[in-house]
Amino acid sequence: KEEKEKEKNRAKILEEISKKAEIDLPEILLSRTLDGLVEEAKASGAKDIKEEDLRKGLSERARHRAVSSLILHRIAEAEKLEPADQEVLDELAKNNLDKDTSYDYVYSILRNKKVFEYLEKN
Repeated sequence: KEEKEKEKNRAKILEEISKKAEIDLPEILLSRTLDGLVEEAKASGAKDIKEEDLRKGLSERARHRAVSSLILHRIAEAEKLEPADQEVLDELAKNNLDKDTSYDYVYSILRNKKVFEYLEKN
């Protein structure tokens, strides 16, 4: 329950920042994000829905996700909130994940966690 509350609070913080931010969203980022959401939907059982309809239905969520990702990246960059290599390696080992296939994913999760901790304090 505490985790859900934390996630809700983080989403609210990100929403507030998104409203104030003026972001020129690169089309390639939006397109790749939408592609990922369509693939997720298909993997979750939305195989009977035409891809065109999926893309239409998911386009706003893709925009929101891309904007959020860009905001988190920019804050991490500006505030130097990057995880150390050893932190990432420790997390990979703790979760028994392959470095070659999961390093970037774990890195971004840890970076985002640092950004949210920073935002919650400020």
